Amino acid sequence: MSVYDVAILLKSVEVRGRFMAVRKKAETIHLRVSAISKACLEGLANAMGKTSTRVLEDLIAEAAESCVADADGAVDERFSGEDWTLLKALKLAQIPDEPILKKLRTYFLADRALSPKDKFLVEAILWSPDSFSGETDIFLESEGVIKNPDEYRVFKVDLNAINNMMPSLEDYAEFRFKNKLVSPSYREYMMMVEKK
Repeated sequence: MSVYDVAILLKSVEVRGRFMAVRKKAETIHLRVSAISKACLEGLANAMGKTSTRVLEDLIAEAAESCVADADGAVDERFSGEDWTLLKALKLAQIPDEPILKKLRTYFLADRALSPKDKFLVEAILWSPDSFSGETDIFLESEGVIKNPDEYRVFKVDLNAINNMMPSLEDYAEFRFKNKLVSPSYREYMMMVEKK
């Protein structure tokens, strides 16, 4: 376990009483599984002396660590290759309280981790500098992630403009997802919608 992992663990632990530590829950997932999967999970948890949640988290982290992530061409080569895993990419992409910034960062670090709709939404933002260019860095310069920025995409965004346009961005992503043979830009899509 690295120093970073220990720091994250310590942040997520809330000490109650003298002997008991309770981890703070950040997210809730509801899963429908077969009876045998549930029995296996409970059996694994009991056999390992862990909670079912801890067993699932460990299995997910193990799978994410074994999945190689593909970084965008604008990203420094340190964040590519066989050592660049989905787990590392998603840890670096994490931004508390800014889901759209997290999606933008994920796009550059491991775009396969995004759903098809999220990919369309993020690309609409990145390829629409007239609408979404701003002062908020997707990556801080000190992170050293973006080394080869191109002139066509946005690397600093206006979060207020994005939030104000989120309903139309979501509609655009839905349209692109359902109409695979048509690929208008976000701007072209907005012009089509306004003509109606």
